Amino acid sequence: AITILERLTSAEPRNVEIGQELSASYEDLGYLLQSRGDLAASVKIQRKGIALGDRLLVVDPGNPKVLFALANSYRGLGDVLGNPNMQTLGDPKGSLELYRKSLTISEQLAAGDRGNAEKQQSVGSSWSRVAQILEALGDNPGGLVAGRRMLEVYERLLLSDPQNTSFQRDAGIANQNLAVSLARLNMLEEARKYAARSLLLQQQMCKDDPANAFARTNLGEAYLIQATLHRKANEFESALRSYGDALTTFELLAAQHPTGLPPPGQRDSFQGLAEVSLKIGNATKVIQYADKELAIDGRFLKTDAKNTNAIHNQAVADRQLGGAHELIAMQKALPRSQRRTELREAGVWYGRSKDILLALSKAGTLAPAYLHELTDISNAIANCDKALAALAIY
Repeated sequence: AITILERLTSAEPRNVEIGQELSASYEDLGYLLQSRGDLAASVKIQRKGIALGDRLLVVDPGNPKVLFALANSYRGLGDVLGNPNMQTLGDPKGSLELYRKSLTISEQLAAGDRGNAEKQQSVGSSWSRVAQILEALGDNPGGLVAGRRMLEVYERLLLSDPQNTSFQRDAGIANQNLAVSLARLNMLEEARKYAARSLLLQQQMCKDDPANAFARTNLGEAYLIQATLHRKANEFESALRSYGDALTTFELLAAQHPTGLPPPGQRDSFQGLAEVSLKIGNATKVIQYADKELAIDGRFLKTDAKNTNAIHNQAVADRQLGGAHELIAMQKALPRSQRRTELREAGVWYGRSKDILLALSKAGTLAPAYLHELTDISNAIANCDKALAALAIY
């Protein structure tokens, strides 16, 4: 489609209708490339969409259709540059700038056409992205404010047409995202309310359309949110069940598309299961789940070695493996020689995690929300060294 439309656009550069078709095709291809993990190619195609929008606005300044397409292009490029919830190149500040441009355009268009649901959805989508990036940059209160604005838009749309599946999906995701924002601020009781509504909406959508892969993905994400809230409340059995429900959902998706990359939620499920297993002291399970995380991250990095999301998650899995070996070393019934071996192994994994985090920080691609992990891993290494020294003495 792009090949044909680019040829037509070259022949008729002032034809806005053809330009809009081309812009939509750029957006779709950019999304698919990002989903496949080819981030560099996605950036390239999204930038072409923005350049096209700028050219069309010169031809027809203020054209609402061109502006709408440009807002979508800004969001698309922002997603691949630095959205921490997606496969990304680790530039959240660049994403925030693009998302705010998208929001400005979207609100302008929606204000002039309040009955247009598509334009209202664009506002909600932009607020959603702004919320995610503010939180990645460490501004959790700002993210919460943006998240509430997002939810207002989507719930209002759903109220206007309760049977509209697009509105149901958007409201489900909005409730889910707001629950995450509240959880980051430890506002767990309010978070549970929105997480429960999200799960209810996603379950209904899967029931109505069992073959819908988007609905199945969103259901898996809703289970992940439930699990996170249980984990934060130290409800570990419930957390394991919800992570298990999420994993089952994502593994079904992966089995339906065996030749593609696994859904990121599958890795997130393993990550959550490993984290809870650490909390309850099950080192065997931690190692089992963390190894699966690393295998999935390796597949993403094979597609694009600059995938910051996958690189960061490798650091998380390495830290979890270090924690597993430290748990084993704390078993006083083991011979001291074996305990020392396990502590040294823990130190190796912790060191790998720290090296990755330092490299990301040096490159400027470690989101501020994750900076605390450097302190945490340094403390873990210090604790291992102290334990080794104690074993040497006694």
